[in-house]
Amino acid sequence: MLFQTKGSAAILRSAAILAGVILLAAVFLIIKPALAQSEVAAEVPADAPATVSLSNESAAEISSEPVLISEPTESAPTAEELVAEEQPVSAEAQMDSKVTLQDLGASNAKILPNSFFYGFKRFGRAFSEAFTFNPVKKAELKLEHANQELADATKLIAQQPTDSKALEAVAGSLEKFQNKIADLKNLTQDLQKEQAGGDKNVGKFITNVLDQQIKQQKVFELIQGGMIKNMPARFAEEMLGRINDARQATAENTAGVVTDVVKDADSLAGYFDAAMQNQPGSEFKEIKNLEALKRVEQFVPEFAKDAIRQAQDNAFKRFGARMEKMPAGERAQKFEDYVGGMNGDGLRQMEIFDQLENAPELPPEIMDKMETAKDITARKFQNQVEQTSQKFDDNAQARPALGRYFSSVDLGEPDVDKLRVMEEIRKRVKFDDANLNQEMDNQRSKMIDNFQGQFNQTDGQGVSEEFTRFSEQMAQRPDPTTFQLMNAFEDKMKADPKKLEMLGKMRQEVKAQFVEQAQKEPDKFFSRITTNNPEDLAVFNDLKEEFKNNPEQFLVQPPKDNFQPMQPSQPFQPMPMNEFFDQAIQKQTEAITGQLGEIKKPEEFEQFNKKFEGMGQEMKSGVMNTLNQQSQNFQQKFNSKQEFIQDFKMKPPEVGGQGMSGGQASNVMNPPKENFQGQPQQNSFAPKPMMQPQPMNEPKPEIQVNQIKEPMMVQPVNNNMNGGFEKPQISLPEPQPMMNN
Repeated sequence: MLFQTKGSAAILRSAAILAGVILLAAVFLIIKPALAQSEVAAEVPADAPATVSLSNESAAEISSEPVLISEPTESAPTAEELVAEEQPVSAEAQMDSKVTLQDLGASNAKILPNSFFYGFKRFGRAFSEAFTFNPVKKAELKLEHANQELADATKLIAQQPTDSKALEAVAGSLEKFQNKIADLKNLTQDLQKEQAGGDKNVGKFITNVLDQQIKQQKVFELIQGGMIKNMPARFAEEMLGRINDARQATAENTAGVVTDVVKDADSLAGYFDAAMQNQPGSEFKEIKNLEALKRVEQFVPEFAKDAIRQAQDNAFKRFGARMEKMPAGERAQKFEDYVGGMNGDGLRQMEIFDQLENAPELPPEIMDKMETAKDITARKFQNQVEQTSQKFDDNAQARPALGRYFSSVDLGEPDVDKLRVMEEIRKRVKFDDANLNQEMDNQRSKMIDNFQGQFNQTDGQGVSEEFTRFSEQMAQRPDPTTFQLMNAFEDKMKADPKKLEMLGKMRQEVKAQFVEQAQKEPDKFFSRITTNNPEDLAVFNDLKEEFKNNPEQFLVQPPKDNFQPMQPSQPFQPMPMNEFFDQAIQKQTEAITGQLGEIKKPEEFEQFNKKFEGMGQEMKSGVMNTLNQQSQNFQQKFNSKQEFIQDFKMKPPEVGGQGMSGGQASNVMNPPKENFQGQPQQNSFAPKPMMQPQPMNEPKPEIQVNQIKEPMMVQPVNNNMNGGFEKPQISLPEPQPMMNN
């Protein structure tokens, strides 16, 4: 027994000695390096921020990428610091993408994850978490440590994007980051108890974790963009997968934390609101904030989706109020520049613009730019997909990389907003690569198939709740996109009479909503549903024809269950209603013709032309006839614009005011003028016309615009097609860099 006692005492003494050694090691290997890092950071001049950006493979070629993470400075950043060379100059866009180390609560680390000593830093973090017993403080500490892992991984991947061992260390840090955020879910019950006990710090933590989620997603966006450009393909696919997993996991775990702790939709909406308002940034910052919030929305329960919709409505109101305060002569161009300079998820941005288009409190200058914003977003999405396709020659690598671009519309239950986004992209994006077009068509087809389950009937109770909700959502937006989606549903359901019958009820409700909203606020309604897409003009032509053949369908509001047509209380008078369709056709024509006149760049004209190429021959013929009748020979204006763009592209810019073959003025400083008198100016390039206009001796189909009595309704569209080309400040776009395969 005595021997055993002495043995136990010896064990205790040995344990104490070991604990002392560990403590000393922690002091020298963790605390001291941390202090040294603080001293290094303190020695950095205020006007020389420590930035982290992804560099090219060659150390001699330093790229001008947007700032990923930087130490805050007292002086305002210059345009060169804010804007990448190849992007439009929009300081606001770069401001809203920027994240500082201070924003993340992280330090500018000297020891990075590929160092042997980084393990001691992780031990120190785990030690401090283990001996923090207050649930709120423990959660805050875990969030802080997660952000430090993310910041250190970002710095390392920027410094060594081609080093396989460094990238393995980055992958380890991303996994640690995910685990730290996941650990927060284990604390939710304790956080609930603290909140029930009156601890107001729980609410502050919920706001903070949402605030940090927005910032974390911005960091991931910037890393991904740099990797596509600068990282070798053999590394990029693996790292893109790791980063995408981390993005999805942290959004899902953040959603779980906040919805486990806060069960009230109104309170939760307040937290979402506070997190967005806490973000630094420009007058346009709500767009980037909502983009991050929509990533969280995928993973929340239904009550929380109501909270997010409420917070989104509040964000739209703030956005509208900020736009009203901006000078009227500046806000439209600044908004367009912002959209062009903004990075991120094109499909989520398209969803935001589609919803913003329906917001009630936007200045008319911003509303008029919404279609332009959608076009810009579609072009950026197309460029991202094409660059990724070019980077990964190996199809096994390309398919998962490309699939990630559609991930935002390929998750969860059927969603009308996401289905609308896919339709908007389909109408605006036409890839040169047939395989990419097929990939996009397959994605759209899968989404439409996913909605067929909504067309269900209950036994003896009429339609299902899912169909009722789905039908109401479709009827809220009685615009061309909604009618095109119903046409797509019809193509899928031809073999199912019951589903076709239900679709007929939905279509009738949407038609009735079209007329009802046109009657209430015609100017505002047509402003919201008018687009610059020629395919949408065909929708209005079809609606007018349907109205002529069966006007009662547009006046009856069908009930939710078994459909019983209501008899109109007054004799039907088609003329006043018919004017709505004529007005829609005219405004759509004005928008299409106006866009043609405003085109300034070859890529804009290419996108405009492909909208026509994407239509079938019969649809294209009908649309062109309408445009030619409504806008005084649209075909000739198109051909003239086409010739001008080709001439503009073929003449190289000249150096020092001298042409390459002697003395001619540069086409950049003095671009050729367009001729809209019916005959294009002659040059060496003879473009193939988009469609031959009808011969004059053949009768054109009657559009029946003459039924409209008001003179203003039959006036042809009068647009200035010069589009600003006669002004000397037009310049050719910068050539895109070649991709390194």
